Amino acid sequence: MSIKIGVINNVIGEQGVDALRVAKELGFEGVEFFLPAPWEDDSWLCPDFQKTLRDAAAEHGVEIPSLALAYMNSCPLASPDKPARWAVLQAVIEHIKVAEALGAREILLAFYGAGELAFGRQGDILVEQLKAAASAAEKAGVGLGIESTLTSKQYLDIIERVGSPAVNVYLDMCNPYNWMLDTGEQLRSLGDKVGQIHFKEGPSGEDLGEGFNDWDDITAALKEINFDGWGVLETGSHTGDRHADAKKNLERARELAARCV
Repeated sequence: MSIKIGVINNVIGEQGVDALRVAKELGFEGVEFFLPAPWEDDSWLCPDFQKTLRDAAAEHGVEIPSLALAYMNSCPLASPDKPARWAVLQAVIEHIKVAEALGAREILLAFYGAGELAFGRQGDILVEQLKAAASAAEKAGVGLGIESTLTSKQYLDIIERVGSPAVNVYLDMCNPYNWMLDTGEQLRSLGDKVGQIHFKEGPSGEDLGEGFNDWDDITAALKEINFDGWGVLETGSHTGDRHADAKKNLERARELAARCV
């Protein structure tokens, strides 16, 4: 069991091939890219652009483990407006193809802001939307990681209703505390449904180990569930030097990951 350490491209303040190069120079094993909505920027759908990224990743010896669809926070997958949610579903399916082309094995589906989840009719819509997306994801060998304000019980209910092995939880190590939940308990309840994690400190993006996260319990829980995957750095920059701050937090993430073995 081991945890590979990646970084979100925005954390190091870089885009495209530059993000891959800088990540390697800083010592990261991979880069998670935040993707724009395709109706705003469709460059990620271009095969030539995808090849450029694949070639750069191979050249620098880093991976692209995941893609994050943060645009869903303002364009909800479970929108009550049928044409709007259809458009978002098509965007997710297109980005599943992008993930497959790049060798990424996880897509973060964000549900915050306007996209925050509720149950009842919206929950039914979400399940149907996820079933459609999961069908494409299964064929592509890509996981769909839900990240939201839900409890582990609510996550598991959605996963059971969708009924696809492609759907999992992308758990941020800080966010449960922000929703008055316990991260360690969430990890233990979710078990093998945790697809990927973000290394983040609370309450407001402090350096790892300098906030309110209970890392002793978090690492113990990760060890108990035999988490074996990617931990992606989602930290801030408090000195103004994004690269130096990311490198410092990388070392701390490595220390935390070592305790999970």
